[in-house]
Amino acid sequence: MTQTLAKQTNLSQVTGFPDRVIALIKQTVAPGASPVELATFLYNARRLGLDPMTRQIYFIKYSSNRPGEIVVGINGFRSQAEASGAYAGSDDAEFEYEQVGQPKGAPSKATVTVWKIVSGQRSPFTASVRWGEFYPGDGKEGEQWRKRPHNQLSVRAESHALRKAFPQVMERFDMQAAPAAWQAAAITDDGARNDPVRQKQLAQRHREIFDDPDDAALVDIDEDEELDRLEQERQIEKEGVRRT
Repeated sequence: MTQTLAKQTNLSQVTGFPDRVIALIKQTVAPGASPVELATFLYNARRLGLDPMTRQIYFIKYSSNRPGEIVVGINGFRSQAEASGAYAGSDDAEFEYEQVGQPKGAPSKATVTVWKIVSGQRSPFTASVRWGEFYPGDGKEGEQWRKRPHNQLSVRAESHALRKAFPQVMERFDMQAAPAAWQAAAITDDGARNDPVRQKQLAQRHREIFDDPDDAALVDIDEDEELDRLEQERQIEKEGVRRT
């Protein structure tokens, strides 16, 4: 069987992300993202130097009829503070439990202090957040808040404290639209992926790789690079069977 070289997608070419990484991000980090949303997510991850695979930056989409949201995770805040060379750690969150309508056992307020080296001295920067101001509501948006109320409130407090301590670093976290070339590349790739001729080509490659059509039907792959990997694995598997 002749090995087919994978053609790099337009989005991979303009972003610098390998196709396998883009495919993984689409499946695990940004499921449901439109082509433009995906391009915007990749652009901001690249611009900020944040790693989507380690959850330094998130894509959140609660419904297909609503636009997604790009959020910098607390690991992203910490990594940027650390990169400044002045970050000196943080204290554990302190909680208050005034009843303000939060679930039983959940805190009403969280306070976190982060430390920064200022003029050679370790200096504190403290911020507090309140449940009533940040709880997103009783729908899907508030699910994690109800499951892990202490974590959610303390993370918000810590991110606010980091913004106070490192304002020039953290102001970069305001999201920006992807360049037109990135958006166009994502839209073009999505159109090619859904093209009937392209689908027939991929189906033919499935049949070439898998002797059993039923096996081919079990996979859902739309990238040549992934098909190349499967073809190599299949050949290795066949060679092993012949040798035994």
